[in-house]
Amino acid sequence: YDLANVALNMSVYPRSFLETQGLAAFAFLLAPFVAFAYRGERRVRRLLYFLFVVTVFGCYLLYTSFPEWWYLRFLLPAFPFVFILGADAVSTLAVRFGPVARQVALILFGALIVLVGAAESSGRRVLREWDGER
Repeated sequence: YDLANVALNMSVYPRSFLETQGLAAFAFLLAPFVAFAYRGERRVRRLLYFLFVVTVFGCYLLYTSFPEWWYLRFLLPAFPFVFILGADAVSTLAVRFGPVARQVALILFGALIVLVGAAESSGRRVLREWDGER
């Protein structure tokens, strides 16, 4: 752990996340804005989930930097919360346009996340890693 690692990790992790998960995965960054703009029973939960994501990311900002995308594995505990927060932000913002628009937005968001993930996994031969491990 070293402060000198922060600058490099601030570029490596977001770039690797964008390359492997796609732009839609960054919808989780809207969580604090959604939490403060749309007060309700989910406000505290949104903020706690977001704080968890930031904390996991923060723990590895100081860690030795690795340029390879597969070091995103350090951030895996935050991934479910990233996608939950992203879907929540899309849903909350789309509700203004009615229930049908909200459902369509959620379906498109989910499909985009899954399709980008599947395409990247295939392109990076993630499911064939066992070949090299035999």
